[in-house]
Amino acid sequence: MAYERVNWENLPSTNTPVNADNLNKMDKGIANADKLSTYSTSETKIGTWIDGKPLYRKVYTGTKVSGSNKTISLSNLNIDYVNFYGFIYGNQGTTEGAYQFPINYYENPNSFIRANIHRKYMNLTIVSAASTYFNGDYKIVVEYTKTTD
Repeated sequence: MAYERVNWENLPSTNTPVNADNLNKMDKGIANADKLSTYSTSETKIGTWIDGKPLYRKVYTGTKVSGSNKTISLSNLNIDYVNFYGFIYGNQGTTEGAYQFPINYYENPNSFIRANIHRKYMNLTIVSAASTYFNGDYKIVVEYTKTTD
């Protein structure tokens, strides 16, 4: 289902008569607002970027072993502009998910987790120190525009 961009200033006020056209405008606004709060492992169109291009969101999940690199290919997304953020549920000993760390957390050279995107190869790589703190499930949100739009 395609969502039309809605100008929120043109939505009916509480003093506007209820009719089919005004209800349709409100329904479109509500549908677009729902997309903004959607986080899915499937590509979801969430709005419009500042240059007028459609903006998409996709969530990547998985498990990362501390002290190793985890690489995720983004090449099939046809990315133009990209932003990402996320976190990892770190373990402490045998207690799974005892800590939650943001991606790009740095305490010292022996305590860090970071991520980067290589724009030429369109790979998202997660790197961490060899610590049980950074051994666990991750969730990374990628928001982007496409070269094909």
